[in-house]
Amino acid sequence: MIKVNKSLYVFLILSMFSLGAFSQLKFGIKVGVNNTFPSYKINTEGIVKPKTSGFGTVYGFFLDLPISETFIFQSELLTDFRYYTAHTLIEANSTNFSSKTEDFGYNKLAYFEIPLLFKFNTRLKTSSSYGSDNYFGIYAGPLIGIKLSESYEGSRTSTVTSFDQKTVSTNEIENYSVDFKPLDVSISAGAMLDFERGLRLEIRYIRSVSKANTDTDFGISYNLLQFSFGYNFIKG
Repeated sequence: MIKVNKSLYVFLILSMFSLGAFSQLKFGIKVGVNNTFPSYKINTEGIVKPKTSGFGTVYGFFLDLPISETFIFQSELLTDFRYYTAHTLIEANSTNFSSKTEDFGYNKLAYFEIPLLFKFNTRLKTSSSYGSDNYFGIYAGPLIGIKLSESYEGSRTSTVTSFDQKTVSTNEIENYSVDFKPLDVSISAGAMLDFERGLRLEIRYIRSVSKANTDTDFGISYNLLQFSFGYNFIKG
């Protein structure tokens, strides 16, 4: 009977495990679209919660580093454009007097993002025509956003009624800033499909863990729903 050295046996087992895990090593590019819909916390009277929503793009690189055959650490470097319209209403009323100020604006912000995600992968059973190494993954983790730029375009309509006399005026808003913080820390969670031939499909939800601006009476927190597709350059 042939005697197998125990250390060699352990080495072979670990090598087989490592090969299985590192077959999921991936590096590629991704591009997608965001639906940005911020939420608001208002601590002053007279301001009605704004109605906001909008679409922007996201693109960048991803890297999957396998921890095991099932668990993956996924990091990304992204440029994210968070664009959205906002309708803000401020009202004041007293005896024989009322005023209403409406801001109609378009916010355009760009962030450099670093998601640090932990993913659970499971192999899919598919026909041979799609390949055998197809995976479904769910993930979550922090996301660090560094503000690159900020701009605002809009108009303000003021309506003043005094003793049944109404005055309406509209002006363009110039040099207006919401005072967004330079850093936005968020929690990200989502799901994806990875195909053996390189295609990646993904859906992701992002939520700020604190206010994204500095105003104490008018707090803004980001919500984003992101759809993207990518391509992996490393195939096992």
